[in-house]
Amino acid sequence: MTNSHSRFAGQFLQILFLTIAFLLAAQSSQAQVLYGSLVGEVVDPSRAVLPGATVTVTNRDTGLQREVTTDGSGAYAFRDLQAGVYDLKVLMAGFKVYVKTGLPVTLNAIA
Repeated sequence: MTNSHSRFAGQFLQILFLTIAFLLAAQSSQAQVLYGSLVGEVVDPSRAVLPGATVTVTNRDTGLQREVTTDGSGAYAFRDLQAGVYDLKVLMAGFKVYVKTGLPVTLNAIA
């Protein structure tokens, strides 16, 4: 691994994780079911975007996992998540795994 990769791998724990917004509500025609969204951007310590990173969220109560890949601008979006507390994990080749725990997905509020 080159010096540059080692430096970035060591700094990955300091990744700048920007949560842009939480929350969208939806209603089912059968019963009222409310959902939220979790969207953000994955960047390295120099604020360069990281396209192609794998982002996984896990609902602590249900164990439900969803996975997406960041787009060309490092953005990711999880739509229609049940309200609850989520743990987020980011994987990217050449970087250490980044984990953010206890992310609330609630309705009609911004966390």
